Amino acid sequence: MKYLQFYAIIGILIAAVCFLGFKLISKDNQINKLEKAEDNIKQEIQIEAERIKTKVDEKGIETVIFDVTKNIIPAEILAKGNLKTEGIIDTTAMALDIRTEQLNSITQIAAVLSAKNLKLEKTIDSLNHKFYTYNKGGLKLKFTPPTNIDSSSYADIDGEFSVTATRYWKNKTWLSRNKKELLAVTSDNPIIKVSNVNYVGFTKKNNHSLIIQARSLYSISSNKTFLGGGVEYKYKNTALIGYGYYDTKDNRFRPTVGLSLDLIKF
Repeated sequence: MKYLQFYAIIGILIAAVCFLGFKLISKDNQINKLEKAEDNIKQEIQIEAERIKTKVDEKGIETVIFDVTKNIIPAEILAKGNLKTEGIIDTTAMALDIRTEQLNSITQIAAVLSAKNLKLEKTIDSLNHKFYTYNKGGLKLKFTPPTNIDSSSYADIDGEFSVTATRYWKNKTWLSRNKKELLAVTSDNPIIKVSNVNYVGFTKKNNHSLIIQARSLYSISSNKTFLGGGVEYKYKNTALIGYGYYDTKDNRFRPTVGLSLDLIKF
């Protein structure tokens, strides 16, 4: 039995070393990709979102899908504070009188109002002046032609429309865990056409966390099983831990407290 436990421990240690080596190699590759991504983001942070699809329903209302994956700044890069923020980012922060670090996202939508061959209704007022009106689908228009050769024509236009922007994600492939971040922009009126979108998103890290856990442990050396739970408060890489375990073999409750520090993260 002792030899079996010894070989089991050796096997676990070998597996742990192999796993650690694999993770270290993966970590180096991630760092290289992150450095390349940082250079790209410096150049692409303010580029317009990539238009990938347009859907039109039976009423003629368009939904335009944009890929904004490259327009989202990871928290790791944002924390370095060496991003180029001139342009839309600084302008938005200044307009709101906030710091750029307080921004969550910026969406700038450009749309075109295009209405052709509108049928105007002729109306004559009490002074026998003619004017023409249109009132349909949120668009109001009034056209007053000249009353004589020396007068001018006048047009009044008013409209009330809404544009909805929805950000969501999809897996790049059904086997992949890599996500594609998408932005769907829809107007409530077919005469409003979305031409392009500028988008910048910021991912933020939550440095604080409070975790309530249930735990089950088995000690190979003492051949004991422990059941219990506890609370863990974590700030950045440091955690304050308090647990209570019930020793099923000795029928005793064993409270424990501790402090942990993350040295390497994968």
